[in-house]
Amino acid sequence: MTIPEPPPEPDARTTPTAHWRELSPAEQAETWSRILPDAPERILKMVEEDLAQQARLAEEQIKDAAHRRHMEKLNLYLHAAGMAVGSGFLVALLFLAKYAVDHGGTAVPGVVAGVTAVLAALVTGSRTHKNR
Repeated sequence: MTIPEPPPEPDARTTPTAHWRELSPAEQAETWSRILPDAPERILKMVEEDLAQQARLAEEQIKDAAHRRHMEKLNLYLHAAGMAVGSGFLVALLFLAKYAVDHGGTAVPGVVAGVTAVLAALVTGSRTHKNR
């Protein structure tokens, strides 16, 4: 019966000197530069590009918010103008109806139909704006 030989001594080159987390950032960078040339510069370049992209996205979000506010303000102005024009048309139709009644005209059913159409347009127009 033969006695087994002990395992060979580990080679100093293959034995890790420390765990990766225990290395200082300078030692980690040195290790990376041995494994992959120009690694620190490439990593810094990627970080700078990422920060620049984040800055561009933030700037676009600010511009989008300003544009949204501008469009909401324009929508409010257009809605108010539409209500003013519609109300003015309704008042004009009422004065036309009064004029027709005062002068014995028979155009009252047409004016009433017009007033009804204007009121229906005002109601439906205000409902469609709320759905957006």
